[in-house]
Amino acid sequence: MLLPQRRPVAVSYTYNGLLHQLEFTRVTEPALVPLLWEGRGRGAAYGFSISNPVLMCNRPDLPCVYQPRSSTGSCPIQSTMFAPMGSFWVHPRGASFAFVDGHVAWRRLGLVVGSATDPNYDPYTSYNENGVPQYYWWDGCHPWLFRPYTQ
Repeated sequence: MLLPQRRPVAVSYTYNGLLHQLEFTRVTEPALVPLLWEGRGRGAAYGFSISNPVLMCNRPDLPCVYQPRSSTGSCPIQSTMFAPMGSFWVHPRGASFAFVDGHVAWRRLGLVVGSATDPNYDPYTSYNENGVPQYYWWDGCHPWLFRPYTQ
């Protein structure tokens, strides 16, 4: 008997790809590091999800696992974030985040402190009037908010 086929569902949640292959015990502040978040904004993938941010493992001589920026500024393994798919204001000017320690929180995005947002709270530096982010915070190697630990 054939089962009725269902349409793929829209998925806006993404996994923090900097955590791939990393033991969670290495995360120094699990209450501050996002594990899952609405990383596609109001955009969605149908029937699958992605990691965002994602490690860029271009060196076959190194394991594909997060490595923080070194004290000399070098980045043996880097990461990046996918371009936004529209507004990141999923719920009134904010989005939901699930953290490594297991708690979930809604965060208002786009709160301006001085001339930009807070890199320890918001993944993006600024948003336009429709909630579309412009650039993401990063340390020269990795998106700032998603780093599981630093040197």
